[in-house]
Amino acid sequence: MCTRFYVEPALYQSLITRAQRIQLANDIMVKLGKPLTMCGEMCPTDVIAVLAPNKDGKMAVFPMLWGFSHEATDAPIVNCRL
Repeated sequence: MCTRFYVEPALYQSLITRAQRIQLANDIMVKLGKPLTMCGEMCPTDVIAVLAPNKDGKMAVFPMLWGFSHEATDAPIVNCRL
């Protein structure tokens, strides 16, 4: 299943900016050639800002490629269910 979603820039700009300033964001951009838009219409394989626990277990924002991977393919697999 393939899906996309919309991230409203005005509502999430502070989180997006924090995710873009992390060294991992630069690594993703340089090594994978992915832009760091993180807002507007987002599709699988785009870089998005996610909230996840950091190494101390506290909620933090990180840049991440959206989608899951599987050893059988190099393409991301996205399966969203409500």
